Amino acid sequence: MFYKKCLSGKYSIRKFSVGICSVMIGGLFFATSMQVKAEELSTVENNVVVSNLVKETITYDKVEDSLESNFDNLSSTDVLNAAELEVLPDIKEVVTNDQPNLISNTELYEDPIEIREIVKNAQLNDSNRPEELVIEDAVQELNLISNPTFDGGDYASSKPIPIIHRSKNRRDYISSESGNTFYKSKENTTNDFLLFEINTVAGRTYTASADIRLDVADGFSASGAYFDVKSINSDGSQITIPGGKGVNSMSDSIGQWSKQEIKFTAIGNRTHIGLVKWHDNSSDLNTLKTSIKIDNLKVVENTSYEEVWKETFSGERLNDDIWGYELGNIRGNEQQHYSSSTENVYIKDGNLILKVTNRPEEDQYYNRQKHGNNARLVHYNSGSVRTVGKQEFLYGRLEAKMKLPKGQAVFPAFWTLGADFTLDGRIETGQGYGWPSTGEIDIMELTGTATGQGNKIVYGTPHFFYSKGDADKDGNAGSGYSGNLSLSDDFANDFHVFGINWSEDRIEWYVDNVVYNTLVYDNSERSQALKKAFNRPQFIQFNLATGGNWPGTAGKNLSGQKVEIDWVRWLQSDEQKIARDSYYANKPIINGVRNISIVKGEVPNLLDGVTINLPNYNVEYSIDDEYMFVNTGEPGGRNEVRNVVKNSSHASQIADLAPGVYNVYYTSIPKSSDYNGRGEPIHKMTRELSQLVILPTKLNGELGKSLSMVELPTGWQWENPNDIITENGSYGIVFINPNDNIKLDYRRTFKTTVNNSILL
Repeated sequence: MFYKKCLSGKYSIRKFSVGICSVMIGGLFFATSMQVKAEELSTVENNVVVSNLVKETITYDKVEDSLESNFDNLSSTDVLNAAELEVLPDIKEVVTNDQPNLISNTELYEDPIEIREIVKNAQLNDSNRPEELVIEDAVQELNLISNPTFDGGDYASSKPIPIIHRSKNRRDYISSESGNTFYKSKENTTNDFLLFEINTVAGRTYTASADIRLDVADGFSASGAYFDVKSINSDGSQITIPGGKGVNSMSDSIGQWSKQEIKFTAIGNRTHIGLVKWHDNSSDLNTLKTSIKIDNLKVVENTSYEEVWKETFSGERLNDDIWGYELGNIRGNEQQHYSSSTENVYIKDGNLILKVTNRPEEDQYYNRQKHGNNARLVHYNSGSVRTVGKQEFLYGRLEAKMKLPKGQAVFPAFWTLGADFTLDGRIETGQGYGWPSTGEIDIMELTGTATGQGNKIVYGTPHFFYSKGDADKDGNAGSGYSGNLSLSDDFANDFHVFGINWSEDRIEWYVDNVVYNTLVYDNSERSQALKKAFNRPQFIQFNLATGGNWPGTAGKNLSGQKVEIDWVRWLQSDEQKIARDSYYANKPIINGVRNISIVKGEVPNLLDGVTINLPNYNVEYSIDDEYMFVNTGEPGGRNEVRNVVKNSSHASQIADLAPGVYNVYYTSIPKSSDYNGRGEPIHKMTRELSQLVILPTKLNGELGKSLSMVELPTGWQWENPNDIITENGSYGIVFINPNDNIKLDYRRTFKTTVNNSILL
């Protein structure tokens, strides 16, 4: 979410590759033990229903045990819905009509032959079957070719990959048949080329694939046609890379489209891939009469990624161990008030929902404190959540499957900020870095319009400190580092995967596995400043804003618009893991951080038992009141999270805090005199988070008795009332702010722990 704009003023199978479908559908049929022979499927009609797959891990033992008992009693994740499989009569016979859905929300997959092969290949034997099948969104290979089908509205990047061709006009190569657009070499020449330039890494291996067709005039033989790969030297000269294909290797493409594949190892950072037409004899008639066509180009790096972390939002409410809330009206002269109400942030059907609602008229306001007379009316409530202090990330693929809203100046975002960010003053200045020093990677932003193109474009942008940047020292200004991608369809109409592939030397932005913006760090002063910001841990954030300096004034009909997030995950290659481990090898480590329970009026030593492993650092803390947030009813309508205790020198202020729950952010502070929290981030810093629980009075507990015997004040309840009080126990406790003014059912529920210090 653009901080300078801020500060200044179930898996749906479509036409994915057969390989992906084979894994997913094959696993499905095997897991359900549908023993269907290929010849039995030969009667299947042209359109086969195979749509949404349920997200669940299915173990073979579970399925086999179920089959041994009674087919009619299989669980909802073990069977197919007969009502939606009428085109599969042979399968329908073994499925009862009352079975719940495993395949639903039907879409059509257009090749029964592929389905037969998938089912046939899925019949694994005991020796080679995996221990379990995970029916889940598969990790996609990243295609380095934007607009891979060459159709105008299909993943069109604002930074299209360079196309190098012999003719002066690229349009000379564009052709179409039956509504399909492709590229075609020029006829009646023996010297022609059409090459697509991609960013590569020397020494890494890649696979390029494309649909190729060679057409030859009657009476002639195909000649001089190549699907080729070339490396580009710094002086612009080309070197042919082994692996390309000529006519003899593409005989199955003569007169018809067929898939051709090239595997190659990059020599340099720029590689050209595409069509070459060449013959030593410029009068060779066979070459003159041969033309080459190319479509559906794909280039992927042959790198595997391991899932490090994933959040699927499978619980009934947001996980407090991972997520915190951003609350109030924060930046960018926006028109939403971030709320903790479950009207605005909630879990439904395995998705995290951030939803816009109308803010009560009596609580609408202008944030003139930040924006003066230019302040826009804050008349919506919405949601913003983040992993600060709870989950941080360094290098890898960060991606989320999301469905976006639409409408005038609706402004959703998925982004990162430095893990040591001072949260716009919610953490004391000097205990971390401010913006833009902290770095910010906007993985996805959309600025909606009432209708039209704004709902079809997403943006990917880096922000970082650069001394020669704009007035806010934002190094992105004028850099050309940002990019965007547009579709022919609204992003509100379906789920899409938005992500970055983040390494020590580059960041790639992508949608649905199509890379549309690549930032490769170089030796320039600006790029080195960027590198300092982004070769550091970050946290992630999702929010749904309305209006602001960038999108403009919000429409009056945005209530009900929402962001739906199916999952968010973190993947890493071996190289990215090594780079991450190298960074953490000498990063300060804070030990001894824990939740602390006190009675109002007490002043605990929050640094007692907290240590740092490096002698050139100290540890300090800062306290905010996130969990005490009041959504409505504040004077003037405005309320924000506040820094209520700056640091340990102000510890006496803890005695004045109202009963409730507070965040305690611990930060490693460099002793070095060149640290001030501004400028280029040069010090490694660590952030740890705990809760300070303040109760109005000491509780009357007794060893050996259950917690249910201990009476709690209003707003509190035991997570497990039947737990027994022990000598060194710690107990789950639930806090619902009794001072909030929204309906009790809408209030945020927060789980934390207390210890015996307030019980005995």
